[in-house]
Amino acid sequence: MTEMDIDKEKELMDRIAADDHQAFTQIYEHYWKSMLLIAWGHTKDKTLAEDVVHEVFMRLWTNRNNRQIQNIKAFLQTAIKYSLFAHYRKE
Repeated sequence: MTEMDIDKEKELMDRIAADDHQAFTQIYEHYWKSMLLIAWGHTKDKTLAEDVVHEVFMRLWTNRNNRQIQNIKAFLQTAIKYSLFAHYRKE
């Protein structure tokens, strides 16, 4: 997967903060596969990996007005890992 340009990321995050569903869809379509691979690599459980990725993207949308994300990929990767840690702590 190609890296997304920093200026493009900033533009998309600004649009997401302005409730632009298309911008969110662009972010989702660009990153969901790589985030699923990260989650699956930690869990080896497809269903759990899918749930965690879905949850992270939902939180991104839900909290779109409260975030100052500089690097979307790094944010998503970190959110995936913390979500998995939280899941395993509960078990």
